[in-house]
Amino acid sequence: MKKLLVAPFVLVAVAVGCSASETDFQTAAEEAITGSFAELNDVEVSDASCDEPESTEVGTTFACTAEIEGFGTTDFIASIVSDNEVNVEAVQ
Repeated sequence: MKKLLVAPFVLVAVAVGCSASETDFQTAAEEAITGSFAELNDVEVSDASCDEPESTEVGTTFACTAEIEGFGTTDFIASIVSDNEVNVEAVQ
């Protein structure tokens, strides 16, 4: 089994394009992991799942996990960085 290293993976910022009261940061982060993150890092990602953030305030973080082919279950941290943008980052 390959060991997951944080360094090769690219941080993904995703603009979710809704007002803060309507933004679904949880879904946006899951889609960022299976979409942008997978594409930028040339990996197959499935079963992305994120906790619901406690608030929609900028600076709020929440946990996510996903299956990365060849690496297994990988943990992510999602951060709300603006009213319509969330970043996701793989962690060890």
